[in-house]
This record gives sequence, C-alpha cells and structure tokens, in this order.
Amino acid sequence: MEENIFVTTTKLEKIFPCGFFDVMEHLVQKARLGGPVQTRWMYPFERKIGSSKQTIKQRGRIEGSFVQGYIRRETGDFYSYYFGHDVLCKRNKPNRNDEGNSDPLFPPISIFNQNGRGSKKRGKRGFTDMEMQSAMTHVLLNCPEIQSYVNLFVNTWGNKAIYIEFSKWLRNYVYDEYSSVQHLQLVKEVALGPESQVLTMNKYCVNGFKFQTEEVSRNKKTNNSSVYIQGDVDGTGQTIEYYGVIQEIIEVRYSDWPNKKIVLFRCEWFDPSHRGTKMDHQHNIIKVKHTRKYKSYDPFIIAQNAKQMHYASYPLRRDKADWWVLVKILKT
Repeated sequence: MEENIFVTTTKLEKIFPCGFFDVMEHLVQKARLGGPVQTRWMYPFERKIGSSKQTIKQRGRIEGSFVQGYIRRETGDFYSYYFGHDVLCKRNKPNRNDEGNSDPLFPPISIFNQNGRGSKKRGKRGFTDMEMQSAMTHVLLNCPEIQSYVNLFVNTWGNKAIYIEFSKWLRNYVYDEYSSVQHLQLVKEVALGPESQVLTMNKYCVNGFKFQTEEVSRNKKTNNSSVYIQGDVDGTGQTIEYYGVIQEIIEVRYSDWPNKKIVLFRCEWFDPSHRGTKMDHQHNIIKVKHTRKYKSYDPFIIAQNAKQMHYASYPLRRDKADWWVLVKILKT
C-alpha cells in the first residue's frame, strides 16, 4: 500500500482538491509506526482547548484563565452530585434532541401519545379525502389492537383491498348493531377516524434524532429531512426498506376521552424496485435514483417508526447525477 500511495493520490486528485493530500504520502508510514489512530489523534485535545478558550477573561493571562476556568468547571460538576434529580445541571442535562416528557393530558395509549418534541411554531390545515383515507389506514395497520381485524379482513378480501376498503369495513363491522361481538372502546374510537383538522410543524425530535421538512433543510448545511423505514410489499409480508424525504410533519388527533394524538410524517418515497434502488453487495452500498418516485399513494409513516439517513451525491460524475448513495445514521 505504501508503494502504491502515489498512484492512488494521483487518481483521487481528479475528484478532491489538491490541498486535501498534503500529508497523504506519510499516512501509511504513520499507521505502521503509531498503530491505531485512536491512541494518538489530537481531536479530543483540540476540542478541550477550544472549550477552554471560551473561559478566557484576561488575554494577558491566558494560562491562568485556563486554569481558573477548569477549576470552576470541575467544582460545579462536583457540587452537582449533591443536587436533587429535579435540578437541571450538566450531570442530568437532556440531549439536544431530547423527546421530552409525556403530557399529563395525553397519557400513552397503545401507539398514541408517545414521547416526542415538536416545534413551537405550528400551523393548522384540513385533511383532504385522499390524505384522510391513507393516514387512517396506516394508523390502523400499525395499531396492535387492530391486528386481529386485519387478519379477518385479509382472509376474506385479500391483501390488495386493504388500502382501499379496510377502514370503511372496520367502521361498519365495529358499529354493526346486529352483531353480538364485543369490541374494545379503543377500537371503536379509532375506527371512527381522526379529526379533519391537523396541526403542522417543520421540526420534530424523536428516537434521538431531529427531523425536519425538506423545505426547511433545503438551504442548510445539515439536512435532516431524509428518512427510511421498513415495510412490506403490498401487504404480502415481504420486508423491504423504503427511502424518502419528509415533506410535512403533522399531528393527528382523535376525538372522545381519553385524548389521543399521533404524529405522522408525510413523505415522498423513491422507487423501491430494482429500477430505482440498487445494492452493491461488494462494497455494501445502497443507491437510489431520486428521479424515480414510488407510484402508490402511501405517504404517511408514524414518527416513532422513522429512521434517519443522508443522501450523498456523486462528485464530478455526470453519468451518475441521478443517483444518490445512502448513508444511514446510527443513534448515539
């Protein structure tokens, strides 16, 4: 590898700036002499020095300011262990993408009223008939209390009719006055569907991630609108991953007591077939063609089921301008 580093650098200079390879020739020799980079890199010390610079009070006494700031920080951390858990301090400081605590007015019920923190600025709009049908069906299919009804419907009408007729069939089946079958109160309330008015927001923190709509993330260096989820193929039970971009974040509420709400992401999905999604098994790379969209209308997913990712384009490759490489983000 050390012998071929000059040829490799020449090839990479066709893609990256030349200044990126100032010390590239010495990396192989350093790796052999120094071992793993984790034992000798300077990044933790640079971050420590950067945080210490913020404590400087007298520029004529920089070292003394460093020491004084360090002592003050260590003293504060020591005394924080004598505080109660209800006192907010560095020891129990929540994550910046913290989901928040559950609302007493909305206690957790099945998949409803789960923890999550949305933006304070919210709007309000009405559901269209198509959106109402799709959102209601998606919530029903993911509710554990409805699974027995889903199996009954599939055995009678098949998988293809789920997204078209299941919500109507469930409402008629549950509220059939001539039926002697007893149903849970939650099933009856969910079968009626959500309210026609929904709340909209552009940011939502859940699962340790911060999700934003595509419109908000468009002109930012950090893009938080990419999302993927595992689902089945037309109700056949075959698992597949769907990749898309969040277009809107909405909060749907159900009437009747107790209060029930659920947050949904309205996404634009890419084609999950072999024409729109490819897997490079040799390098374990997944690529999607962002010009091909998913044909079926099923835009909604539950926020708690969403996973975050990032799309990386090919630099200086016009023949692959339509393809993006997937980079999945792990929860820390």
